Amino acid sequence: MCIYFKSLPIFPSLPVPFLYSILIATHRHTSNHRGHGTQVIDDALVASKVGIVHRQDRLITVEDLKSRYKGANGEVVIGRVTSISGKRWRVDLASRGEAVLLLSSIDLPSGEQRRRTAEDELAMREIFTEGDLIAAAVQEVKHDGSIMLQIRNTEVRGGGDGNNNNNSNSSKSITRNKYGRLSHGQLVLTPSSLIKRQPLHFQSLENIGVDVILGMNGFVWVTLPLDRGIDDNDNSVSREDRERIARVSQAVRALGKLYFMIHRASIVGAYDLSVREGVETKEMMGGVFLKMLAAQEARSRGR
Repeated sequence: MCIYFKSLPIFPSLPVPFLYSILIATHRHTSNHRGHGTQVIDDALVASKVGIVHRQDRLITVEDLKSRYKGANGEVVIGRVTSISGKRWRVDLASRGEAVLLLSSIDLPSGEQRRRTAEDELAMREIFTEGDLIAAAVQEVKHDGSIMLQIRNTEVRGGGDGNNNNNSNSSKSITRNKYGRLSHGQLVLTPSSLIKRQPLHFQSLENIGVDVILGMNGFVWVTLPLDRGIDDNDNSVSREDRERIARVSQAVRALGKLYFMIHRASIVGAYDLSVREGVETKEMMGGVFLKMLAAQEARSRGR
């Protein structure tokens, strides 16, 4: 077996296990098909750039870490409404193609199931207007790369485990809709390739007191717990809530800075590390904390 490393030394003073590497280990490159971002060296298939390795049957490709979002059916995404015209909202997802949310792809505020009329079109700005941040699901990806979105306002039950609970007395029952306009939170932008695909992208961090929506397009929304049932027009957020939201947001930024995968466990780990070491929120993007976070990740991978 011949293995080659293409390293990106973020911290030159750290030993080799702390450095970021990308490799493709194969016995013979003839057993695999060479795709984008790969090359053959000494009869072995290796990566020609730093990125994420994708395998589809025998075809191997390497995607850039900062490539634009392509989209896939069913994925949870977060975007900002840019314009409204012709029974559709245009949404910025930082994607390769245009993202569109049709009026027929959302549930009406009244909950009625009927054909959309001209009156509904005139009232579109009462639902979403330019500049609104929304959470949606990918309904379809067209051949030209454009993305069709949908929003179905169903209630989420349960915490971060994704298990359904039909008990109406459950303390974890979320009363706010998981899709739609987002408020009372902070948006963090990360490379889409760092968002780990999970069964549930609406994560409730009960021990911290915040909820996180992990958009597959690299948009992460940190907000107050959804089970509080706060009105979108209520702008009163306590200082303690703001500090927790800010610290979790900084934890996500730190993971993105180090190009670590972003998911529930990694966010909680970075948050707990900052609290345990007494690192202030504003210092979490400094070199000292980033080295501590890299060392913690190396120890967890070495177990």
